[in-house]
Amino acid sequence: MVPWSKSQNCNVLQQLINGIRYFDIRVCCKKNFGGKVDELFTCHNLLSEKIENIFKQIKKFIFEISKNEFIILDFNHFYDMTSDNHEQLIQLIKNNFDTILIKPNEFKLTDKLSKLWETNKRIFIFYSDRNTINKFNETIFSSNNNIFYSWAQTSNVNDLKLYNNYILNERLK
Repeated sequence: MVPWSKSQNCNVLQQLINGIRYFDIRVCCKKNFGGKVDELFTCHNLLSEKIENIFKQIKKFIFEISKNEFIILDFNHFYDMTSDNHEQLIQLIKNNFDTILIKPNEFKLTDKLSKLWETNKRIFIFYSDRNTINKFNETIFSSNNNIFYSWAQTSNVNDLKLYNNYILNERLK
């Protein structure tokens, strides 16, 4: 993997240990032929980490390191994904996290954290593919309706601070 294709210097487990609780996950599909199952990867212009490896790191954190944390996984960009690949991803999510998923049919986003702490539910899944959301609305929350995205288009820290302050002030109006 070429270094400029990575968007983070740390793996997911290291990021969780360092305090990150929100992950913007972009998914690419590597097509396999001859009857093999397509592989799902994170990507940032190029393929990066296999989704299964990301999920293993998250499970390690939740089950072995910090059982009381909430994690948000926001799947909001998809590349070369068919409806079957979306179903494959949802199945991977269910297989890995079903017992700890915070599901829309059980909790509202306006519920107090104290209600969630009374359970073992720890992971929010947000998703931006409309067809998948409609099909699996008992498992995933819609990114489109619930997460505000903004991008400063800068790598300058001072410009980023100015931009974020502007966005926050606009949202308060």
